[in-house]
Amino acid sequence: MKKLTAFLLCALVIMPCFQTALSQDDKLIELSPKEINIVAKQGETATATMGIFNRGSGSLLFSLSKSYSKAKTQPLTSPDGNMLVYPSFLDFGTVPPKGEVSQTVTCTAPTEQYLQVTASSDVEWIKCLIRNIDKTVVSVTVTVKLDGMVTGQLYRGNVILASNAGLVQVPVILQVATTTVKDWLSYNPTNGIVSPGNNTGIQIKASAKGLPPGDQFATIIVTSNDEKQPVIEVPVKLTVIAGSPAPSTPEIFVGYPGDGRAHLFWKPIASPNVVGYYIFRSNSPGIYTDVAITDFYVTGTQYTDPNVTNGLIYYYTIKSVDQNGNLSDASNEIMVMPNPIKPVVNLKDGLVTRTQVLDVTGVAEPNSQIIVNGELAIIDPDGKFQAKTVLRVGSNTITIIVFDPGGNQTKFTYKVSFSAYTTVILMVGSKNAWVNGEEKKNALPQAPVIISGKTFVPFRFLGESLGADIGWDDQTKKVTYTLEGKKVEMWIGKTTASVDGKPVSVNPPPQVIGGSTFVPTRFITEALGASIEWKAATKTVVITYPAKP
Repeated sequence: MKKLTAFLLCALVIMPCFQTALSQDDKLIELSPKEINIVAKQGETATATMGIFNRGSGSLLFSLSKSYSKAKTQPLTSPDGNMLVYPSFLDFGTVPPKGEVSQTVTCTAPTEQYLQVTASSDVEWIKCLIRNIDKTVVSVTVTVKLDGMVTGQLYRGNVILASNAGLVQVPVILQVATTTVKDWLSYNPTNGIVSPGNNTGIQIKASAKGLPPGDQFATIIVTSNDEKQPVIEVPVKLTVIAGSPAPSTPEIFVGYPGDGRAHLFWKPIASPNVVGYYIFRSNSPGIYTDVAITDFYVTGTQYTDPNVTNGLIYYYTIKSVDQNGNLSDASNEIMVMPNPIKPVVNLKDGLVTRTQVLDVTGVAEPNSQIIVNGELAIIDPDGKFQAKTVLRVGSNTITIIVFDPGGNQTKFTYKVSFSAYTTVILMVGSKNAWVNGEEKKNALPQAPVIISGKTFVPFRFLGESLGADIGWDDQTKKVTYTLEGKKVEMWIGKTTASVDGKPVSVNPPPQVIGGSTFVPTRFITEALGASIEWKAATKTVVITYPAKP
């Protein structure tokens, strides 16, 4: 009781301000037409005009809102009968799963000298904004925050309106869509003041873009300071006439991650009527609004979305658009999680090759620019790239520079040797080696040794110098060499090896010396198709691959 008395005393102190600021003359609103019918062809926009007339002697204040709900309600009166609230409940119908939607509640108190209202809600997703239209008319904009709501779920809440004229509770109901909701109605201006005897024209637009043939319904809600007609509902009917057939749906829509980017690619539609594509993004699979990620349609067949965050998952679909603005059905849905992409080059430093044309391959962020020895590489939509470079005889420097879409540069440098023949020179007791005439100091983990009259060398260096692929099975202690179609398998301590799948005797067998695996030099080189020469004076082994005729 003390709180109510304080509230009324405060209101009485404020009252003179309302009485001096607002006109005491009568306002009388008149709308023309009282219902609106619009016809539009698919893909086009049609317009209409509604006039708001002031037939009274005082200034007329108005504001507009809209609803796609067909529900009609009667005014709700406070228990003591002094405050009238319209509408009595807010049915937002089906709403999109993100953004916000609003409707207006009008409070009037014809028997009171003034009306002062406070608004609150019993749920967090409803927010209220109060606007004093006249001394006894208050407009409350009820806004629903949709972000985070669950698709397909029905939500209920209440707006509590407390005033000096009574207390009213207005129920709120809505359901979050599982498919796209079309927002086809707009108008301008949304509010204004009409002087006595004058009128204001409201331009109404109805867009049939993306709508199927048939009728669509909405309601324009006009709220004003006319005490007799504070709220007027104007039905709007849009009749959509079938236009040209919808364009074809884009095919093969794919996406790849980037550093704070999502790279999107699609197959073009071979139709002269298709002028571009709209891309739609969502944080949840299958849930999209009508708003594309760009204000324009994309005319090419790829697009990079820069408005994403690394580590988050995004979903995309794409629609084609024709000359009349008709949209196709949505394409397949793709998922992209942006992340930094570190460039990788599939090339080994120190490679020795007998192939003069070197294939350079790797992977980088999609839409990167890769330059290999001054030539632009070919990059696929998924970021895989390839380039060819011609080697000169001897040592070559291969330089790869990667520019990602953000302008960041990564540089790789490799040494590659080319010769029609590969020559490897090893010396017993020395860790140094010569490959195609180039000295490689301390290249071997241990120096070659002689065992039972035969030269043994560390297995890995020999194979890599000849250009072979090396394999090691720690469980079976097996060494594998693969070179130009030949395959040699040897086992530690076993005197039987395998050459192209056939058992072959090897004695002495491979063995471990000082933690390194050693293999018999002559057996390996000849099994791979190389020739070997022994120079006893210097205890030097000269290996040539392939064996010269």
